[in-house]
Amino acid sequence: MFKSPQAESGLSVAAVAAGNFALNVWNGAPYPSTDPDTVAQRLKDRSDEVYDCFALPGKYPAESGRSPPAPATTGG
Repeated sequence: MFKSPQAESGLSVAAVAAGNFALNVWNGAPYPSTDPDTVAQRLKDRSDEVYDCFALPGKYPAESGRSPPAPATTGG
């Protein structure tokens, strides 16, 4: 199949542009580091604000979210 020189150069430019874009995405700036305690406090403050907006009774302390261990069973 015969291609014109303009089509080949257009494809080359598109391939280089796509390669540069992919390289910038791959080697982009990393996520900034955060302090978990600061994030947890910000989330608690926001949840307290939501409870206040909905006029829900009481403020609930944060829990670990882990279930208590299941009781051990004995064989028999």
